[in-house]
Order: sequence, then C-alpha cells, then structure tokens
Amino acid sequence: MKKINKVEFTKRAANDLDKLVDNIKTRQSDKVAKDFTEDFDRVIDLIQDQPDMFEASPKIKGTRRGLFHKYGAFLYRVFKKSIRVVTFFDTRTKQ
Repeated sequence: MKKINKVEFTKRAANDLDKLVDNIKTRQSDKVAKDFTEDFDRVIDLIQDQPDMFEASPKIKGTRRGLFHKYGAFLYRVFKKSIRVVTFFDTRTKQ
C-alpha cells in the first residue's frame, strides 16, 4: 500500500488529545506529557506507511484501535488518501 500523507483529526479527537495531555501534565509531569506526544507522532508516522498495522475495532465498524503509550490509545479510520483520527482514550480509565 502506498504511503498516506494526509492525517486529519476530528474536533472530538483534537479535544480529547488536549484533555489527555493536560491530564498527564497535572497528574504526572511535563516530561511524561512530552513523551506521550512524541510517542503518538511516531505511531502516526508508522500508520502512514502501514495503515492496517493495528487491529480492527470490534466495537466500531470501519475503525482501528491503536495503542501508542501506556496512557493512550486512539481510534482511526483509513481512507484512500487520508487517515482520520476519530478519538483518543485514556487507557487508565474503563471504556
């Protein structure tokens, strides 16, 4: 599969990510929050090359669930020319 260069975030995903990073800064430290965002950036690079690398979500058809940090997971959809990040989850809370 050809590399997908365009990565989009839904408004919900952007808000979820901001809240998650703020929560990590409050509960942990700025360094942990920085590591968290760097881990996510690395995973985005990987899924641009291999969009199907994470398993399909059993709950939401057409999405994949990616784990990228001990505190974070996300759902995304793969399209022909883009990847859309739908939402983020704090893995420390029950979904």
